[in-house]
Amino acid sequence: MILLNSASYAQITYEQNYNAAVKKAQTSRKPIFILLNPKGSVKVANKKGLNGPEATLLYDTNFVNLKLTAGEPDATLMGSLFNITATPSYIFINSDQKILFKWHGAKTEEKFFIEIGKEVLDRLEKGTTLFDFDQKYENGEIS
Repeated sequence: MILLNSASYAQITYEQNYNAAVKKAQTSRKPIFILLNPKGSVKVANKKGLNGPEATLLYDTNFVNLKLTAGEPDATLMGSLFNITATPSYIFINSDQKILFKWHGAKTEEKFFIEIGKEVLDRLEKGTTLFDFDQKYENGEIS
């Protein structure tokens, strides 16, 4: 008899499109995590790390999640809105659509996704996101 651990098949819950993710983020007051995949095989590399049980719990609990593939209309919009030039990209924005953190490059380790998710939450709490630094620069508080 083979017993399967359901946690080994955990998957992050993703919204269907960008507008739905923004609306959910505004009502839930959670930041948005956007996974922007290239067309092709790199999706498989990211799937392993993001679908680990600890990463799934972290992202489903603390973020509104959106997964897009390069070439889709919403993916093209993300590229222009957030100056994304490489895939895969991992973009974190607030419900006002201001960028908090972004990273690109294929990753397979669950630990990586846990660390960047926790880093974004920590930066939100401390006011040290990319958006916060941009605001301080525009206000002349830093140069």
